[in-house]
Formats: sequence, C-alpha cells, structure tokens
Amino acid sequence: MKIIAKFKSNLIQRLLGIFGAASFLMIFQACYGTPQNYTEVSGKITDNESGTGIEGIQMKVKSDSQEMTLLSDSNGDFTTLIKTTGGTLDFKIIDVDGKLNGLYEDKDTTIVITGENNLVFKINKIS
Repeated sequence: MKIIAKFKSNLIQRLLGIFGAASFLMIFQACYGTPQNYTEVSGKITDNESGTGIEGIQMKVKSDSQEMTLLSDSNGDFTTLIKTTGGTLDFKIIDVDGKLNGLYEDKDTTIVITGENNLVFKINKIS
C-alpha cells in the first residue's frame, strides 16, 4: 500500500512539474511576447570626391517600428541595431556641424533590407 501511495505521489509531482513549466512558458510569452526582429546596419559616410570618411555626420534611421539618430565616428563609420518587421529603412543624412569638416549636402535615401547591410553613403561638399 505504501508503494502505491508513493508512486501516486511521485506521479502527481511529475505532472505538476510538467504543467508548471508549460504554464511558466505561456505566462512568459504573454508578458514579453515573441522575440522582436532586429537588423544590424553598418557602413560609412564618405566624401563623394575624395572617398574619405566624414566625422560627425548625423543620420536619422527610420524603420516601420523604430526611429533613431546616429553620428558617424572619426572614420565616417556607423553601426546600429534597429527593430524592424518591414523590408525597407529610410535614411536622412544631415551635416549638423559644418565647422568640423566643412559643409556637406543633406541626403535622403531608402534601402531594402537584405542579409548584408554594409552601406556606403557618398555625400557632396558644398563649396
């Protein structure tokens, strides 16, 4: 009789363990949702004539679900992760500090998101 009672007790504990884990996963997904889609975007902003990187150029990047602002580093490079569920990203490139490298033209462009998003934006200097 003790063996049957012990077996029933172990069976109940195992069932509660299995249902407890499943319940936890369902509650977790309900609270936090499914993982979001993030796309890594990196590249360089260069002078159209010389091909050298331009420091301090502001970029506004907009996807279907997020918008962010970046600045190019001392080599003109940038990198970010942006949340997106669509197939395109909109870029607005603005030289906010014409004193650092001279004044450059603004540029608006849209790209299609692919597996490799290493971009080069060439912008013209204003004389």
